[in-house]
Amino acid sequence: GFPQMFDTDSQAEGLYRFVNNDHVDSAGVLAGHVAASLVRAKQEGVALVVQDTTELDYSGEVPRKGLGRLGGSDSGYLAHVSLLVSADGERVPLGVAALEHFSRTGQKKQKQGSKARRSDPTRESTRWQRQLAHVEELRGDRFEAIHLMDREGDIYDLVAYAVANEARFVIRAAQDRSIEDDDCAR
Repeated sequence: GFPQMFDTDSQAEGLYRFVNNDHVDSAGVLAGHVAASLVRAKQEGVALVVQDTTELDYSGEVPRKGLGRLGGSDSGYLAHVSLLVSADGERVPLGVAALEHFSRTGQKKQKQGSKARRSDPTRESTRWQRQLAHVEELRGDRFEAIHLMDREGDIYDLVAYAVANEARFVIRAAQDRSIEDDDCAR
């Protein structure tokens, strides 16, 4: 915990004042790191952009404001991260390029039909496309990027966006699909 990290109570108090300051947000804290990550990726020439979401579970802790539902708890939040990694055989982490954090608050949404779900601009799954677009904008023409996503990123709108914007990507399929190539349909 934070109290054990510091030699004095005043040092810990300084950290708490910093993180509780309304003028401090994660984007501001992360900005310097993102800039340095982009410089490292440029030096590599090609970087893998590994996207994933992780749950930060605070169950069993004192109730805290701003936390929401997770799989089995009502006390946590989710962080969606795009990590830059060297594309050579070493796979060296270069740093974070994007971060979104969010809580599932309020009532759980009712099941919707697939058409209604796809047209809902507030659905969680849009984070995959937002981060791909954000990283593509940040990198410009400084380095090549190959976006890597697990099955949760297997979303038609995301794939269509990536293709339309000529982004390179590998997304693990969540479903079996029929595909067509120049020789035959499968």
